[in-house]
Amino acid sequence: MHPILQIALCLASLAMLALTACAIPLLLQARRQLDALACFQADLEVLLRDSRELVRNANALILRADRELDDLGQVTRILRQWTERGDQLLEAVHALVAPPVISVLRNASAFRVGAGIFMKYVFGDRNHHLKGENHVRE
Repeated sequence: MHPILQIALCLASLAMLALTACAIPLLLQARRQLDALACFQADLEVLLRDSRELVRNANALILRADRELDDLGQVTRILRQWTERGDQLLEAVHALVAPPVISVLRNASAFRVGAGIFMKYVFGDRNHHLKGENHVRE
């Protein structure tokens, strides 16, 4: 073989050795990164599954809260209607009861004044009579 050809073969083999020496650590590092990525992917899948479950639970909770708010709105409407009916009933009772009660109270007051005057005339004014006797004794 020709010496130039031998030198070229020797340089080519040295280049292959250098390429192999550089490629092996790069391949090992790539392998470690792939393993870490696979571990990260497994953790990511668990995280995604938990996130989906969290979203489903949040949606269920929102739907339940929406139903509860609808029920609360219905209860509020019913209570408002009952309050309005109670107000109407109280107004009707007031319209029926107030005039007779006021009349009875007025009549009772007039009766009491009249009875007082009657009793004063029938039995006399004892205080006035006593005052007169005291006046006479002096």
